[in-house]
Amino acid sequence: MQGDDKAVVTLRLPSTLSEFSGGKGQLVLRADTIEELLIEVKQHYPQLWERLCDEQGFLRPQVKMFVDNEAISGRQGMDTEIMSGQEVIVLPVVSHR
Repeated sequence: MQGDDKAVVTLRLPSTLSEFSGGKGQLVLRADTIEELLIEVKQHYPQLWERLCDEQGFLRPQVKMFVDNEAISGRQGMDTEIMSGQEVIVLPVVSHR
């Protein structure tokens, strides 16, 4: 599929990550799956991608991603389909010790 045929989705970021996205709290990207979305992030915002993903391209354990209030996790989560108009929300995990 060409880029113009892909879903247009909004990636919402916490303020702690906006410095790696040019100060933006929301990014509008074209992707049909979470994996494609992260590839787009890597191409356009490599510093942000480094904070979201490990060297294999999977979400880091301290990062949680949600589509329609459903958490994306593990390798199978990368295949999660996304549709135009959906928001993908990124939240960093905060641990209290």
